[in-house]
Amino acid sequence: MNVPGLLDSLGAVPPDRAAAIDQAATGFESLLVSQLLKQALDSEEGGLFQGGGAHVYGGLFETYLADHLVQSGGLGLHDRLVAALGGK
Repeated sequence: MNVPGLLDSLGAVPPDRAAAIDQAATGFESLLVSQLLKQALDSEEGGLFQGGGAHVYGGLFETYLADHLVQSGGLGLHDRLVAALGGK
């Protein structure tokens, strides 16, 4: 059984290396920005959200905001990662 071929056929591994590098760089920058936001928002007394679901809502908000920031240009880390990994 050819596992890499199987993964390619399932769409788990992008066939284009440049697309894979781009996707990984975007995901990494989004994760980093999300963690930075988490630390910044957790430092607020009581947090941004209150109540029983505050942890869940806060996590969703951080993830959404991080994704939006990265799509809007982010920290510029994406471009540096792509260049360092030999992408486009």
